[in-house]
Amino acid sequence: MDKGGVQSFLMGILRNIDPDRFEFLFLCHGEKTWDHAQEVNALGGKIINIPSIKEVGVVRYVQKIRHIIREYDVQIVHAHLYLASSFALFAGWLERAPLRIMHSHSTRDELGASIPRQAYVSLSRSFIMAFSTLRIACGMDAGKAFFRNKDFQLVKNGINISEFEFSQSSRAIKRSYFGLDDNAPVLMHVGRFVEVKNHKFLITIFAKYLTLQPHAILLLIGDGPLQQGISDLAQRLSVERSIRFLGLRNDMSDLYSAADLLMLPSFSEGLPLTLLESQANGLPSLVSTGVPPEAQVVENLINFKSLQDPVDDWAKAIESSTFKRNIKGAQLLREAGYDAKDSAAFITEIYEKNL
Repeated sequence: MDKGGVQSFLMGILRNIDPDRFEFLFLCHGEKTWDHAQEVNALGGKIINIPSIKEVGVVRYVQKIRHIIREYDVQIVHAHLYLASSFALFAGWLERAPLRIMHSHSTRDELGASIPRQAYVSLSRSFIMAFSTLRIACGMDAGKAFFRNKDFQLVKNGINISEFEFSQSSRAIKRSYFGLDDNAPVLMHVGRFVEVKNHKFLITIFAKYLTLQPHAILLLIGDGPLQQGISDLAQRLSVERSIRFLGLRNDMSDLYSAADLLMLPSFSEGLPLTLLESQANGLPSLVSTGVPPEAQVVENLINFKSLQDPVDDWAKAIESSTFKRNIKGAQLLREAGYDAKDSAAFITEIYEKNL
C-alpha cells in the first residue's frame, strides 16, 4: 500500500464506500510502514503484513492467507496481483469465502515469454478461472488479455477528479521552484522504475529531444529497483542535469499543472490512473501503443506512437504535442463516469449482488 496505480484505485474505493457496510483488510507483502497506512486506519481499514511466497514457499503462504480469512470471517477475497492472485483465490476457496474476485489491471501479453514462464502463466490462469467466482477488469483490453473469451465485468478506475484539475497558480509556483520560465518545455513520467515502464527508451527519447529544445526538463516521479540504472544511463548520455528524480510525491496535481506533456512509453498497461489524472488536469500525453486506446477519454489529448518508431519520430512528436492543454478535461472525465464515487458505488453493487 505504497503509492501506485492499483493502490490509488483501492484508496478511492475505501474513501467513498460505506464503512458501516464493509470492513477492508489489505494484505501486503513485507514488513514496513506503508504510505497509505495512516489513512487506511483512519478510514476503518486494516493493513496486515504477510511474508511473500519467495520467503516462505507456496504452502505456508496459502496457509497464512487461510488463517486470516478464518480469523476475520472474510466474506470477499478481492485479488489484484495478476497471476499471483491464484494463491489468494485458492485460499479463499479452501475457506469457502462466498465471493472470490479476480481483478485484472494489465494488458500484459505473455506470448513471447519462455516456455517455463508460459507454463506458469497457463497454470496460474487455470487456477484463477477455477477458484474465482467473479472476474473484473479495469478496461476491455485488460479483461480480454487476461480472461480471453470468458465473461468479466468492467469497473472503471475512478479518481478524485477535482483533486487534479488544472491550476494556473500551482503551475507558476512549481515552475518557479524548479527555476523554469513559462517557455521551457517540461515533460514528466509517472511510474515505478520497473522493466515494463520502459524508462531506458524514455531517456533515449529525451536525450534526442534536448537537441531540439535544450532548455527542456524531464520530471521522473516514482521509485523502484531500476532507478539507479536509469540514473547511470542519464549520466552516460550527458542529460542528467535536465532530469529531476522526484521519488514518490504528494503534490501530483501541482506537478501535472506545471508540466506540458506526460510521457508513457510502456511495453504494456491496463488503464493507467496517471493518464486519467493527467486528462482531468487537461495535460496532453504521448504514449506507446502498449497503452489501450480506451485510455483516451478526453478527445485528442493523447497521442499514441509505436515503440517500433524511430527515436527521432518520438522526439518530433513531443515537439508537436506540448502546450495543447484542454481545460475542460475534468468535466469530460466526470461525464464519462471516472469519478471515484461512481466506482465505489459500482463496487458496492457488485459486492452486495454477488454475496
